[in-house]
Amino acid sequence: MKILYLHPDSWTGEYSILVQFIKMGHCVYVLEQDKNLRKFHCVLMDFFKQKGDRIKTLWYNAHREWKKAITWPLDLITKNKFKGRNLFHVMAVIKHALRVFQDADVVICADGYSYAVPACLLKRWKLFNTPLVVSFIGGDILDLPDVHVGQRRTSFNNKMFQLVYKHADILRPVSPLLKDIILKDGGEAGKIRICPSHIAVQKLFSDGDDLAKFRNISREKITQQLGIPGDFRIAVAVSGGDYCKGMHLIPDALQAARKCLPDLFMIFVGPMNEYLASIKAKSEGLGLSDRVCFVGKVPPEEVLEYLAAADVNLSPSLGEGLNMVTVEAGSVGTPSITTKAAGISHWVTTFDAGTVIRAGEPQVLGEALCDFFAFSREMVEEYQKNALKMSTEFQVNKAARRLMNIFHEITERRQGSTVETNGQHVAD
Repeated sequence: MKILYLHPDSWTGEYSILVQFIKMGHCVYVLEQDKNLRKFHCVLMDFFKQKGDRIKTLWYNAHREWKKAITWPLDLITKNKFKGRNLFHVMAVIKHALRVFQDADVVICADGYSYAVPACLLKRWKLFNTPLVVSFIGGDILDLPDVHVGQRRTSFNNKMFQLVYKHADILRPVSPLLKDIILKDGGEAGKIRICPSHIAVQKLFSDGDDLAKFRNISREKITQQLGIPGDFRIAVAVSGGDYCKGMHLIPDALQAARKCLPDLFMIFVGPMNEYLASIKAKSEGLGLSDRVCFVGKVPPEEVLEYLAAADVNLSPSLGEGLNMVTVEAGSVGTPSITTKAAGISHWVTTFDAGTVIRAGEPQVLGEALCDFFAFSREMVEEYQKNALKMSTEFQVNKAARRLMNIFHEITERRQGSTVETNGQHVAD
């Protein structure tokens, strides 16, 4: 199978999946932007992220690539409507990539907007007929301006989404939450294949003893490092500082839960930007300074240590397509409290890997914290096992196999063999 991937650096990136495709014996091509590229034309290289990865990549600089000089009159008309992007220039670059990688069996867009719209316009105008898979990751299809997520549903954007729904061969939402939005928009159920992305964790624990050892070592390290009494309960929240993660609700939730959980210690992990600084100030204003710690940005392997050291992970999302921190927490046996506004809530509920609550209500979050720590030790241990089991659904090899099943389906359909799943999860 020869796969052309458009903009895989979108969202958190799916490089590991591309590498897995190579390991499975397939051929992978990539079209990607490089803002530092000094050339006025596209540059073809025989690797993507690392020399020797065997992923042929066509790089271009959206600000310098020469075709922009031709498309600019049309781009001028649509630029403000298309979120400041040059719609027709991207179309021209995609068309060029299709010529360079003319033997591709399937094309996949990493999101449902920035590259999917120009790709589907090319489809509509019959300028390419290779089977097209469009991923929907959340920031493309959600419309949540109050929490700074997604695309405003203007008349133009609604038309563009309808264009994508019509001309893409497969619609790949990463969660049932996004599937429901596509269906509400009128997307065809028979085209939908739910296929989540992969967990970015290098080490996955399959042995219970190894995981227990890692959790104990992490707990001891973090409690000593932060001066937390050994018998305290610990909650953790990890965020890059995005408002949609709902971290600003946590101080009020801690205050609400303080009476029933006087021994709860809260750890915030993430860069100390303006958003987290405001949460710190709020915590201090509520008199929580002795129970809250902000450790700043830490390396990925240390993030896992903080997650493993905690009794529970808090992901009070206000709206997002998935929420991979909840999966990462599960990979080290830590259950989560998350919300119905996050796509991951489907898996937390299915695997009984934590608690799912209403979004945007700190009082409800505080009550969920009290309820969680009131569970018996046996029930908490069951949650931990379930969280670990949930995380295995997001292993890179499973994500790659699911996508490959989709690719095989649409190429076989092109040959006259159709498989109907009506928007269900893709099998491994």
